[in-house]
Amino acid sequence: MDMRRLAFLILTIAVLASQPARAGVVALPRSAVGSAPLQAGAAAAAAVESYARFSESLNISHLSLSLALPHLFPSSPRPMEMLQGKELLEIGTGRQAQLARSLVQEHGLASSQVHGVDPYLDESAAAEFPQGNMRSATAEDLPPEWDNKFDVVLSFFVFNPEIVHGETSGMGKGIDVKAAARRISSVLKPGARALIMTGATGMDPDTQQAFGAQLRPVRTGTTGVYVFEKPALPAVAQ
Repeated sequence: MDMRRLAFLILTIAVLASQPARAGVVALPRSAVGSAPLQAGAAAAAAVESYARFSESLNISHLSLSLALPHLFPSSPRPMEMLQGKELLEIGTGRQAQLARSLVQEHGLASSQVHGVDPYLDESAAAEFPQGNMRSATAEDLPPEWDNKFDVVLSFFVFNPEIVHGETSGMGKGIDVKAAARRISSVLKPGARALIMTGATGMDPDTQQAFGAQLRPVRTGTTGVYVFEKPALPAVAQ
C-alpha cells in the first residue's frame, strides 16, 4: 500500500470514528485519527505517523468491516451476527485474504460461505477455503457461475478514485467501473446488498453513476460508505 492510499484510508477511519458509537462498531483512540485543528495535509501526515505505531496489531479490513456493517444492517444491534448463514463475496481481498480468514476463524462463518477475488491473491491463502471460493480475479471478471449467488458483497478501498483511474503505483491499470457494476449486480441475489467503502473523498461521480445504473443506492449519510441494493424480483401473481 503506497502512502497516498494509506492517507486516504486513515482519513476515512477518522470520518467514521467521529460518528456516534453503535453496537458492533469499533471505537478508535483519538491518537489514531489525528488532531482536528490541523490542516488537511498535516492531518494526513499525523494520521500516517499514528498508524505506523499501531499497525502491527491492527487488521485494517476487519476494522473497516466493523465500522461499516451498521450501514448494511441498520436495524440490527449486532450487525456482525447478521452475516451468519449468508453467502458473502469480498472484492479486493488482498494477498492474504485477511478479512475472509478472520470471518471464518474469529466469527464462526463457514468457509464454504465466504468467497473473494483479488488479482494478487496468494495461493496459500486461497488454499484455506474450498476450491474455487477464492480466485485471482477482478470485479470486472467475476465468474458467471456466481450469478445470483450472494447475499452480501463487500469491497474496501478498491473503488477509490485514484485506484479506479489507475493513478496509484502498484495497483494496476485502473477499473472499468461500468463492467464492475454490471458484474456485481449479476452476482447479487435479488434484494441483496453491496457495501462499498472508499477513501474519505468518496467515489467520483462516474463511479457512483455506474453503480446507480445497475443497483438502487441506499442512503447512509456517511462519506466513504456506500450501500447499493439489487431490486427484488416482482411478486408473481397467483
